Amino acid sequence: MKEASYFQKAAMLATLALTGSAYVVLLRYSKVVDNLRYISSTVVAVQEVLKMLVTICVLFVECGGFKPTMSMLKLQVLDKAKGTFSMALPSCLYALQNNMIFVSLANMDVPIQQVLFQLKIPFTAFLCVLLLGKSLTTRQWFAVFMIFTGTGAIEYQSAYGFLKNGAAKAEQKTSEHEDNFVVGFVAVLVASLCSALAGVYFEKMIKQEDSPIWVRNFQMYIWSIPATLLSSFLQDFSKIKKEGFFVDYTSIVWLIIIVSSLGGILVSFVLLHTDNVTKSFAASTSLVLSTFASYLLFEYNIGIYFAGGMILVCCAIYVYAHPLPSNKHRLVSTSDEV
Repeated sequence: MKEASYFQKAAMLATLALTGSAYVVLLRYSKVVDNLRYISSTVVAVQEVLKMLVTICVLFVECGGFKPTMSMLKLQVLDKAKGTFSMALPSCLYALQNNMIFVSLANMDVPIQQVLFQLKIPFTAFLCVLLLGKSLTTRQWFAVFMIFTGTGAIEYQSAYGFLKNGAAKAEQKTSEHEDNFVVGFVAVLVASLCSALAGVYFEKMIKQEDSPIWVRNFQMYIWSIPATLLSSFLQDFSKIKKEGFFVDYTSIVWLIIIVSSLGGILVSFVLLHTDNVTKSFAASTSLVLSTFASYLLFEYNIGIYFAGGMILVCCAIYVYAHPLPSNKHRLVSTSDEV
């Protein structure tokens, strides 16, 4: 595998942050401005189908035709069935994560849930060290917990602002949340761990050189498409039956699907050339950008939590990317000056 240059890595991370921000802004626009009633779970399923179609098109171009593509897929997917089945794990973990998020939101207040879900960041760093052998300095661990705190603060501000607009609904559910807080807490911990484990496992798989990255993506989507479709019908069967699978699929919704699909494909390249911890920092940058864009476009209220969270995120990125020079290096530099 050819190592990407610093500029290429920076470009991928910047593009990932921008696509993530665009996705959130478009999502809010569809709900706040257009007030669309599309079923979110179906959008997730269609995104996976689109990613599969893009992957097939790329493989078709790279292989030079239909027959070479089919031969290559037979070799990589069917003949190497073990590798294909190994990609079922992240798909199952992501499906479990989505269900646990649903359970946690049903049993605890949204702001608290959003903050606790950011535990996926330190979980990801820990699993990168444990499963991938990645080495983090004390300074970088400090940056990881800074990004966790900053992202949690921004998410809290966002969720609190959302609930403030529907305070009556939030008050109506307060007693239910108090009764089942332990269930919600366990669910959000499981969701955070699933998110971290799925990401780290996928990184481990795509960095094995026995299969090209587009083949790994194809193997992933073989499992993610039925998983998301099953999840969609289990969660929203009554809505789908009553209103239809593609209800309120306007041009904005299709744009959301395209942006999210491209971002999802880009994630695999980011993981191939960097790692999950770096991807988490890009995602946090995306959160800052999308919240600021919401302030400009939707008169979103930016409070002290956002300001403090933004400062922490920016500081964490600098601290993580600029580790202190080693003691040996500093000693040599001092000796040279003398």
